[in-house]
Amino acid sequence: MARLATESERGVVADVLARAFARDPVITAFIAEGPKQIPKLARYFELESRLLFAGFGEVWLDDDLLGAALWRRPGWYPGPAWPQLRMAPRYVRLFPREFVKASRAMNATGRVHPREPHWYLYAVGVVPEETGKGRGSALLEPVLERCDADGVPAYLEASTADNARLYERLGFEQRDEVEMLPGLSVRPMWREPR
Repeated sequence: MARLATESERGVVADVLARAFARDPVITAFIAEGPKQIPKLARYFELESRLLFAGFGEVWLDDDLLGAALWRRPGWYPGPAWPQLRMAPRYVRLFPREFVKASRAMNATGRVHPREPHWYLYAVGVVPEETGKGRGSALLEPVLERCDADGVPAYLEASTADNARLYERLGFEQRDEVEMLPGLSVRPMWREPR
């Protein structure tokens, strides 16, 4: 089961997603494996969830605190510039060498990001020892059910073929791949409400 996280659980969410994304090909293109990877990832996800708790989206947690999902509300991608500009110095301090590279990659995905209102799944992850047990799907169900009830589509970028297959089972359809950087691609996926 999944529930909305509280802002006081921001650290739990960040830690769970850091562990879940430690081997993700997109993440590791910017944050190399090593002793600083998990703390850096946790700080990154803490910054991302801060925007969502400020009203730009929703943060969901697995009841056992083993998985989390970050969603942006319809109309909040890319969102107003002021919160992003306010957060930029924090990202630069966290990723001084990777910031320009990450900005280029985000611009590549931003060019194909749908403009019509939709829920945007920014990240969903389950700690490695719990993958394949349905936790990821359970984390997505509440928002996807709301999408269906409200007649609103959903969108995401899958970083692996395995992830894309999971999302296809939930009704997402793959669009053309997008090369974020040379040799690094993601699979944009769209889900019409049912």
